[in-house]
Amino acid sequence: MKTFNDSYPIDYDVDTAIGLMTTEHYITEKYTAMGANQLRVTVVEDSDDKFHSRVERVVRIRDKAPGFAKKLVKEEMTVIHEVWWQKTGAEKHGGFKGELPGMSGGIEADLTMSDSDDGKAVISIEGRVSVGIPLIGGKLESFMAGIASDKFREDIEATRNYLKAHA
Repeated sequence: MKTFNDSYPIDYDVDTAIGLMTTEHYITEKYTAMGANQLRVTVVEDSDDKFHSRVERVVRIRDKAPGFAKKLVKEEMTVIHEVWWQKTGAEKHGGFKGELPGMSGGIEADLTMSDSDDGKAVISIEGRVSVGIPLIGGKLESFMAGIASDKFREDIEATRNYLKAHA
């Protein structure tokens, strides 16, 4: 298993950010802005306490794959992931779980959104990547952890843009 940790400031307080980030509109707009292909968003739960979504989209990662992984990674792959947030409390907790159909293992992350000293939110990500392929699994985990970290960074930038346009 390979781990990664990232932390990103958001230019809005926690309650404003979580209110805007827990909608189907946000998810659809964010992934559309990121160039998602064949996007399908499903809201699994949207209550006063929790928001849970499932996203399916087609991605192209083969051109970024190192030589040893090119045979395992298709030209286009359907990525399926779920994100959930607890909407109550001063600090918001959530999670991420992603899978690549046809490959064992996946990406999981614990998400925390809290206010910093200046009153603006910070999203912290503690991620884990596991790949159950003998011999090259460790190398593939390192590659996928790098991709996941890059994608979370891209996701946060799209989130900042969405919040700026809708707050």
